[in-house]
Amino acid sequence: MNGSRLRTKPNITQYFRTLCRKSAISAAGVGLKMLPSYVRAVPNGTEFGDYLALDLGGTNFRVLMIRLRGREAEMIGKVYEIPVSVMRGTGDMVSS
Repeated sequence: MNGSRLRTKPNITQYFRTLCRKSAISAAGVGLKMLPSYVRAVPNGTEFGDYLALDLGGTNFRVLMIRLRGREAEMIGKVYEIPVSVMRGTGDMVSS
């Protein structure tokens, strides 16, 4: 589906549902892996403050400083590559 047709919420929702069906998601969650986000509300443009975001993926660790000023946002960040030895090591290696 092309990007211009996905701009409305119903279209995005339908597209996501189609992808989920194609991925053969079952009640056990097999097919498309996800983590809960715990997002309880969406931004409304009145948010202000500085926030730190940390994203630990499979190959990179991303650190972002996000500065919200109402409807304006600025992101300053750096991406660190995770060494193969840490990727293949124990979880203790990540936290030490």
